[in-house]
Amino acid sequence: MNELATSIRNRRHRRIRARLHVTYRVGTEEHKDYAESISEGGLYVNTNEVLEVGTRLVVRIDFPDHAVSHLAEVVWAIRVPEHLRHQMVCGMGLSFIDPDPQWVEFFSRWESRLVAMS
Repeated sequence: MNELATSIRNRRHRRIRARLHVTYRVGTEEHKDYAESISEGGLYVNTNEVLEVGTRLVVRIDFPDHAVSHLAEVVWAIRVPEHLRHQMVCGMGLSFIDPDPQWVEFFSRWESRLVAMS
C-alpha cells in the first residue's frame, strides 16, 4: 500500500475542505502555498515542491481572523510532472506534532462557524 493510501486509512480526524494560505519553514528556507483541506490533526498542502516524507517543519496557517503555527511532519508526498499538475493530485500531507489544547478549541469553533454558514 502506498504512503497516501496508508495516511488516508489512518486518519483520526475529519477533514474540512478550505483554501488557506500557509507558510512553512525547513531550516532557513521558507515556502508559501495553500492548504486545500485541514483537520484538527493535520492538513493537505497543494504543491509540487514537496518535501521528503519524515521531514519536520514549522507551518503557519492563516485563517481569516487568526494565524496559527504548528510543528508538523510530512506523512505523504506526491510530485507529478509539471504538465500534469492541474490534472492530477500533487502535494503533501502534514501531521501536526503535539497540537496544544488551545488549537483544538480554536479549530472546533472555526469548524462550527463553517458548518453554520453552509
